Amino acid sequence: MWAPQQLQVEFPYINDAYRGLPYCFVYLQVWNHDAHNAMGLLKVDMCKETSIGWQEINKFPVEPVFAGRPGATEEDDGVIMSPVLDSTDTPLPSMSGMPRTWRY
Repeated sequence: MWAPQQLQVEFPYINDAYRGLPYCFVYLQVWNHDAHNAMGLLKVDMCKETSIGWQEINKFPVEPVFAGRPGATEEDDGVIMSPVLDSTDTPLPSMSGMPRTWRY
């Protein structure tokens, strides 16, 4: 049986096209207390009971928002947008987008 880690998460977000319908994917902001100065983003597939995420030390993402690709036929076909504060290099938040593969 799939047993997700006990994580502190906030700001769940799903693809707007699936509001009120069955869906698999939820996107979350994660607080990671195991790694100092780390927050991250998490994509959870509740149908397949898997997850994938992103985090970097001294990077602080804010509430993730999913934007579906126009004409998409799959629920997770789009990008995640989240302002990310870099506490070491950039004093101001910058916008980051992550495709469904969770790579830049």
